[in-house]
Amino acid sequence: MLDINDATRELGVQKRRIYDITNVLEGIGYIQKIHKNKMKWVGGSMNLEAAREVMALDQMIETQILRNQSLEEEIMMLTQELRREAEDKTDLNYFLEEDLHDILSSLEEDPGSMLVIGVEEGGELSVQENGIVLQGSAQGMNLTKVDKRGRKDSFSILK
Repeated sequence: MLDINDATRELGVQKRRIYDITNVLEGIGYIQKIHKNKMKWVGGSMNLEAAREVMALDQMIETQILRNQSLEEEIMMLTQELRREAEDKTDLNYFLEEDLHDILSSLEEDPGSMLVIGVEEGGELSVQENGIVLQGSAQGMNLTKVDKRGRKDSFSILK
């Protein structure tokens, strides 16, 4: 039970402020006026099970906040990486999968043949895990199929 006179003295506020608060709490059904200056708490109690559920939900919220922060950091990092890649002025050459399939099929049809990759002057060729990379000022590269009789078929890839 709450005595408004006691609350006013304890909190050191005007009685009008206490009435403002109690009127709101009474309006939403949390307290009930027993006498002119006496109030009784009637709502908002929480049992142990509800308290545990609230704590579990708070923990889930905290976990999701941390996960969200981690994802936002990763998005920022990937965005910066994409921006750097887009700003990179290195010219890259690609050829279609069907072109590569045609070249490899022609190698399979003629056992003993090989594929020679030539780079024009000013270029550098490197083999990486995800492909063959041509760097430098070369304007392209040539793929040449050489069969066991020495016949050549050339394919050019230009920048």
